[in-house]
Amino acid sequence: MGGTIRNAFLIRSLSKGLMSGPAGFDIANHKATIYGTGNNLACWTPLRTIAKAVHIMLLPPTLPQIVNRAIFICGVKDVTQNNILAALEAETGSEFEVTHVDIQKIRQGATEAMEKGDWKAATRGMTITHQFDEEDSAANFWDLVENDTVWVNPITVREAVKEVLEEWEKKK
Repeated sequence: MGGTIRNAFLIRSLSKGLMSGPAGFDIANHKATIYGTGNNLACWTPLRTIAKAVHIMLLPPTLPQIVNRAIFICGVKDVTQNNILAALEAETGSEFEVTHVDIQKIRQGATEAMEKGDWKAATRGMTITHQFDEEDSAANFWDLVENDTVWVNPITVREAVKEVLEEWEKKK
């Protein structure tokens, strides 16, 4: 059998993350919440990219370089909140109302929620912190990414946003 795929931020899809996840964007109302500076680099991967990589990994013959080890992939290049915001504004033709949030206040609130046993609030706060805190991010693992090993070609943030908006329009 092939290796495993791990992603620090496995979201159902990029669409789910932008539309209702912790990414900080309210596309319908043209609002954005930027955590910290908005420049923290992250590795986000759409579900179909993960599926493609798994498919490649399971094809015989099994590639020796993927057997019994993790393979890190990333499906979208240069993901930051500011890059997503720029792509959203370009694709929608609308300027978003931006609110900046101190990431350390989110961390403090998550820690307090954890101490009180409010696991939902604690989990959301820690997810946001670990995605967007430049000092303590679990989201940037580009130094471990091996896209070429499983023939993953990452797309740009703008391409990803365009795809998300097209899906969103179909569901409206």
